[in-house]
Amino acid sequence: MNSRRASVCLFLLGTFSLTQIHLVGNIGISELVVFFIAPFVFLQDYKVLKYDGFMPIVWLAVLTCVGCAISSVVNHTSFVNFMRGFASPYTIFSVLVVGHRLVRRSMGGFKWFCLGLALSLTINIFIFQRGVEADAWGGGERGMAAVEGIVGGPLFWISRLKAWLYVPITGWYLRTSSVYSVLTPLFLFFFAAITTASGRSAAATAIASVVLVLLGGKKRDRMRILMRNFWGMLIIGLVFINVLTWGYKYSATHGLMGEKALKKYELQMKGRKGGVLATLMGGRLEFFVGSYAALQKPFVGYGPWAIDYDGYYDQFLAKYGNADDYEEYLKLNDWQRRIGHSFISWIPAHSHIIGFWVWYGIFGFLFWLYVLWQIVRYFKCDLATVPQWFGMLAVGAPSMLWVMFFSPFGDRVSETMYIVLLMMTKAVRLGRVQLPPGMICEIEKADGAR
Repeated sequence: MNSRRASVCLFLLGTFSLTQIHLVGNIGISELVVFFIAPFVFLQDYKVLKYDGFMPIVWLAVLTCVGCAISSVVNHTSFVNFMRGFASPYTIFSVLVVGHRLVRRSMGGFKWFCLGLALSLTINIFIFQRGVEADAWGGGERGMAAVEGIVGGPLFWISRLKAWLYVPITGWYLRTSSVYSVLTPLFLFFFAAITTASGRSAAATAIASVVLVLLGGKKRDRMRILMRNFWGMLIIGLVFINVLTWGYKYSATHGLMGEKALKKYELQMKGRKGGVLATLMGGRLEFFVGSYAALQKPFVGYGPWAIDYDGYYDQFLAKYGNADDYEEYLKLNDWQRRIGHSFISWIPAHSHIIGFWVWYGIFGFLFWLYVLWQIVRYFKCDLATVPQWFGMLAVGAPSMLWVMFFSPFGDRVSETMYIVLLMMTKAVRLGRVQLPPGMICEIEKADGAR
């Protein structure tokens, strides 16, 4: 496979990654393709994967698949739920090995994946819709019948605008003007803050991206300075989080974000004092409940789509929740019983790290812990290794970190390709993979620009 063909495959991988069909669960079209070819690519590329340093992350993905099987057997998970749950770690394994081959053969071709990803989010408005959008906003319909509901979803415009506006930054970072790279996240920050009460994370990660663009720039010298001051940058980041929390509180309580945002803030913060932890517990309580449940069975987990038979949500609220949260929970529980329904739901997690831990046991937790360490390693050692990928890896890090901690694992192909690039930067620094002459010339041109 030559570089041009690999670039075309990267484009197709992105284009059909978020166009989904329903087979047991919802799955991307390109996921199905890599599902079938991944074992063969793995056997053919095993030595290359090992040489490039990919095998630890690949084995962790395989062990997570094993953890899924063990946890499902121990917890008597239904076969359908096992298959739906198995799809996530197997997608990671598949995209890791196939993505490694494609990126290695076309180091400059990742921009076409980014373009395909944006196109995928346009196609799936009308056909091959994502299951999460069609079920939540399209009334369970598919095709044109679901379009109106999907377009009316609270994060529809944010996700689509971000996908297209970020293509020059993620795919063509060195060729994109610094003005555009700064103004685009700023625009999304104000757009998310003003137009929806559900876009707080999008607004926060957008402003963090602006800071990284300003600090990192496009020259390797600037990026190296950022690497050398990693711990200082981390401290500044923690201060920055507190400032954003205060800004969100002020804007919401003073009506600057609209009436819906004010009501949402008051509901989530009812009975709580201000601060980062209180804000997170108000808006992402599932993360803390899932963590509590995972600690009760840290090794085996509960299996995919685990039912909260033991009442961990109830236990967590009783021990760590405030009186208002627990009172509302008891009222809802009582109402459900009075109408004849049992009040049992899935163990909540709403997090990559905690969700994998709850579903797949310790291997799922260790997988995302390893990814987290690779992000730290990238900022400490490899920020300037491939400057063309700074827009994807560094500028995209705030969003990636947020979803790892506070969102379920949904965009499986794109997030796994992020991991592929993370691992590839280390291989380039160690001299195991060489950048093509065109990319080297582009880097030197950016370094020489004033």
